Amino acid sequence: MKRRFWTASEDAKLRELFKTKPAREIAIELNRTIRSVYQHCDRLSLSIRRDKNLVQFRKSEIKRLIEEGLSDELTAKQLGMTRKGVSRHRIRMGMPANDRNERYRQSVREKTKEQLAKAGLNSLAEGRAREFEKFSENAGWPGVSVRGAQIANLLYSRGPMSRRQITEALGMPWKGSRKSLNNPMVPGGSYMAELQRAGIVVRLKRAVQVLGKGRGYTHDLYMIAIGVEPCQKQA
Repeated sequence: MKRRFWTASEDAKLRELFKTKPAREIAIELNRTIRSVYQHCDRLSLSIRRDKNLVQFRKSEIKRLIEEGLSDELTAKQLGMTRKGVSRHRIRMGMPANDRNERYRQSVREKTKEQLAKAGLNSLAEGRAREFEKFSENAGWPGVSVRGAQIANLLYSRGPMSRRQITEALGMPWKGSRKSLNNPMVPGGSYMAELQRAGIVVRLKRAVQVLGKGRGYTHDLYMIAIGVEPCQKQA
């Protein structure tokens, strides 16, 4: 909705009416909402007379709607108030919030169903899957997971890396070579296995020896397979 600014003539009319009439009558006469009248009076430093009957009516309506199970937001929409204003009255009346009750959850389910229907989706999971596919395609590695595409980009830009180096570069916690970069939802049970099965990455077994206390140990390295390029770089 476009914002409707107050004109100079409306300001003059408001200054004339606020001395004798409550906000409800002023709002009707100026074709404004009650909230708009109160807010503009504050801007003009006018102490408007509060309509006690209207305040009492609002309290009773808030109580009724809250008892029916409406959330503060939905109650505010029905009464033309702000959510903050409804919450303030509800708290003063000692009533609990309905933001997570069954009626609220049912409303969320219905809105979600409408949004899915508009998007041509059957579920939120399908929507997430499509977004993941778009990310991987845009990154140049279609057909792999989002994390797999991130790892492929990392290896393509930096060259051969160990599992630990990859984990640290992605900001993930290191859990050891057997547990890091694992995901049972991707082919092979890990992101590295997924990329190897897709022919994007190859493993160089025991390619680097790390000397430490004792005899030392070796690291496997992973690198982009020779001749493999991101799809977007082929264009």
